Amino acid sequence: MTLHSKYLRLVMLVLGFGLVWLFYKHNQGPMGAGLSEDAPEFARVAGAPKSFEDLPEKDRTALSVLKSIYTASIDVYGKVVDEKDNPVAGAQVEFSLNDKYFKDGTKGRTVSALDGSFRIQGNGASVWLRV
Repeated sequence: MTLHSKYLRLVMLVLGFGLVWLFYKHNQGPMGAGLSEDAPEFARVAGAPKSFEDLPEKDRTALSVLKSIYTASIDVYGKVVDEKDNPVAGAQVEFSLNDKYFKDGTKGRTVSALDGSFRIQGNGASVWLRV
């Protein structure tokens, strides 16, 4: 894992914890949205919202922004070349899309074309590549 990808994951983790903390602080308890009435007592918080629509406007806005970040379109293209700047055909390009909050992202692999070019399309907050 490169230093850049480690730094990016750290930034995303800090932002994620910050949003969870803000939500927790605002509701003075764990996230209770969507819990059924038969949920264990420790999981229910008095006055906690039961659905997205019951959330205060600022929390709905924050969650909508977070969702838009993780569903943003990603279109990456590049060219694999050797040390003499010659195209490398058939090079394995591994990638991972950061498209899931607090979970491993979608991983995949593609192969560079005859001219060394490759393209990766998907959704997520970020993408990492390895050739």
